[in-house]
Parts: sequence; C-alpha cells; structure tokens
Amino acid sequence: MQETLTLFLDALSQALPDADRKDLTRGCYFTIALMVSAFSGAGRIDGLVQGQLDDEALDAAYRPLLTYTTAGLLSLWRARA
Repeated sequence: MQETLTLFLDALSQALPDADRKDLTRGCYFTIALMVSAFSGAGRIDGLVQGQLDDEALDAAYRPLLTYTTAGLLSLWRARA
C-alpha cells in the first residue's frame, strides 16, 4: 500500500509541481478516508442521510466522489499558489 501511495504522490507532484508534498499527502489521506467510508457497506450513509442516498448504489457514487476529491486536491494546491 505504501509503495502505491508513493507512486500516486509522485504522479500528483509532477502534475502539480508547485504543490506542497504534505498538502498532497493530506489530500490523499482525506480521499482514502472518504472512499473507505463511502464504499464500506456499513450502512452508515443510510443512517446519516435518512434514505436520501443508497449506500448500495456504488456506481452512482463514483463520479461525485471523483469530482469532490479532485476539487479538494486542487484547492489545497491553489491555496499555496
């Protein structure tokens, strides 16, 4: 897992050369935490959103999760620029 994260952070650092490595690492941590929460199947989403989202509909969650986490990583980079 650590090797994969390092490769991913290296690629992000190349794509965003002015970004602070610590910010990118935090962004990856937040992204992983969101993915684990969203796709754990623990039924937590149903309890929190009272039926407005279906934690079984994983396909429907991919695009919003990707959009949200991409915007978050970019905002960390822009905050330093």
